[in-house]
Amino acid sequence: RHLAILAETPDDSAKAALSSRPESNEARRERETREQEEKRIGGNPVTYDRFKVRADGRRSLVPGDAHTQIWLLDTTRPEAEARQLTNGAFGVGQAAFSPDGQRLVFSSTRDRAQADFTCISDLWLIQPFSDNLEMTKLTASRGPATFPAWSPDSQQIAFIGHTNPKDGSFLEIPRVWVLDITGQNVASEPRCLTADFDYMVTNLVGSDMRASSEMPLAWDSDGQIYFVATHGSSTQIFAVAAQGNRTPQAITAPGRHLYAYSMTAQAGKIAFGAADPACPGDVFIQPLVAPTKDKESQRLTNLNRAWLDNRYISPAETIHLPSTDGMVEIEGWLLKPPGFDPSKKYPLLLEIHGGPHTAYGDSFYHEFQILASQGYVVLYTNPRGSVGYGYEFGAAIYNDWGHHDYDDVMAAVDYVIAQGYIDPARLGVTGGSYGGYMTNWIICHTDRFKAALTQRCVSNLVSMYTLSDIAVTFNESEFEGDIWTNPRFWERSPMAHANKARTPLLMLHSEADYRCPIEQAEEFFFALKRVGCPVELIRTPGEDHNLSRSGSPDHRLGRLRRIAGWFEKHLGKAD
Repeated sequence: RHLAILAETPDDSAKAALSSRPESNEARRERETREQEEKRIGGNPVTYDRFKVRADGRRSLVPGDAHTQIWLLDTTRPEAEARQLTNGAFGVGQAAFSPDGQRLVFSSTRDRAQADFTCISDLWLIQPFSDNLEMTKLTASRGPATFPAWSPDSQQIAFIGHTNPKDGSFLEIPRVWVLDITGQNVASEPRCLTADFDYMVTNLVGSDMRASSEMPLAWDSDGQIYFVATHGSSTQIFAVAAQGNRTPQAITAPGRHLYAYSMTAQAGKIAFGAADPACPGDVFIQPLVAPTKDKESQRLTNLNRAWLDNRYISPAETIHLPSTDGMVEIEGWLLKPPGFDPSKKYPLLLEIHGGPHTAYGDSFYHEFQILASQGYVVLYTNPRGSVGYGYEFGAAIYNDWGHHDYDDVMAAVDYVIAQGYIDPARLGVTGGSYGGYMTNWIICHTDRFKAALTQRCVSNLVSMYTLSDIAVTFNESEFEGDIWTNPRFWERSPMAHANKARTPLLMLHSEADYRCPIEQAEEFFFALKRVGCPVELIRTPGEDHNLSRSGSPDHRLGRLRRIAGWFEKHLGKAD
């Protein structure tokens, strides 16, 4: 059974709100009736009446009557029975107790028609210690409303969201909102506090050291709301006034990938976990004010010192280049091998991030460092479509995958080759998820790469529209219309151009990947086999879309060894 702590009371009553996926009495009776009928007619099929019956990370199909519910648990009395607070054919998301512990706000989609085909969620208020568990709806179903956080006086609730009910891909920028709560639990119209802040209010810088982490909001006693945003190639903590009378102010310095934080307003300090290109991650602390020379963060741990001291860690060299159409500037990074000599010729590996609306940046990538240590120059960039550079930069590939993004990564390859130390006959390319899409797209449109490796890829946007666990909300965010009205779903699919591929390709895909289902790899594998392109497919059982970040250690090691081995086989190492 799924079980997670959603929130704990802030006082000394030691109560916790848990989420669980129970089977209701009604659902149990329906199941028993169905099982009896199936026994009578033979076989044991399972019936579904909704689209979203699987989700990446659960690694199994989700019964149609299984929904996450909230339970109240007295943690001082482990023998006490937990009280179920919510029920019905609706799941719940994040939750938070009011500072006095008497009210609980949570995020949920309570409209079944919206649950499968929109990204709408609302904030709901409940009194968990009352006999009456009636829920009060606080928002108006305009888009996602997530990560609620109470003000210290319990009079306001901040949350993260936007007002595009169909955007499920991070093309739309999540923003910070606040609403007022009256004595009768009636909410005011939410006010957007970051309307002019053109950066993602979430952590979207990638890394293969950890899975994505939830980054909640926090308040201080002066009415400041703290949040994490992807700003350029960094993630930073920002503060904005609940009254919305000034622009957000950066609290932490750039140059790091901040992936977790905790603050104490009373002590005026904030602690956070952060990585950079040379450090997998450590804990830092600083005053709860914008950094200055005498108020910079203090490093509290150095957990990987012994490991790092015995290995080659390539420093990340930042590069900037104009796009081929001269419209924007592209940021990228180079990792060079040990003993780098610019008079020699090195093989080049192009890495492409997923998303597409995520980013590479000031973080540690184990995969990149391994490849650099093996003698490759590693290039990774943030082409158009990436986050951190404003809405227009991210939206430049809307309904147009494989155009500006392709041009940008190719321009970066040309830029590095022009430096004189790359052997243009030994180029490799790899990427995962959307990066896998781009890898597939690239080998269907150029033969300049000698080897390619696609991971958890997308190959057919038409079948992706129907099979992914984020199918409709993601695809209709990225392309206009649907698969029946917009031919670009097929035209911009690598499958439509697979007959042109000649580059040797290794495919790595997890069998329990429901984000980019394994059918995406199977289709492309068949197509390349059919046209005679050298291709191998490696299927990893029991892993989901996050194999590289949170898979089992043996599978993660196996993946890294296969990547290094494939490129060594086809590109060799430095001269």
